[in-house]
Amino acid sequence: MSTITNRTLRSLLCVVVLAAVAMPALAQPTLEWSASSNPGNYTYRQYGTSVGTDAAGNVYSAGYTYNSSTRYDYVVVKYNSTGTTQWARTYTGACTTGYDYPYGLAVAPNGMVVVTGYGYEADCSGYDAVTVAWDTNGNRVGTDHFNGSGNSTDYGRGVTEQLAAAGDQK
Repeated sequence: MSTITNRTLRSLLCVVVLAAVAMPALAQPTLEWSASSNPGNYTYRQYGTSVGTDAAGNVYSAGYTYNSSTRYDYVVVKYNSTGTTQWARTYTGACTTGYDYPYGLAVAPNGMVVVTGYGYEADCSGYDAVTVAWDTNGNRVGTDHFNGSGNSTDYGRGVTEQLAAAGDQK
């Protein structure tokens, strides 16, 4: 029979204490709410790409959905802190036979939500970076496109809260 030394006991006690301290950090998160939205009653292929929150606890979700007449369109939904849909909006680019994909979302301190991505725009010849802004009530307040040199493909991949706030100053 082996003897347990004080050093072994101290080591074992440290492991037990560390495990007890770490357990709350490893606990499973609790689902507060879940929700989905289908603005425009799209019936096929809906994808989420980004999410953001504001100081009031509202949650904003961006993604895209398929419509047989306009192809893929931006979808932006605002949920309150309990998961109730406040508003849902879509954006279809100028070229309705193209594809519009949002990738980045940011919320300004005043609740303005800015979404950037890419889509076929005016001349339908290639992808342009497209940024769209909605106010806290879901009114579209701006749309901007970027078509780089040579009419090449341009992507919007992200937007920051600072940029969203700066856009509100225009």
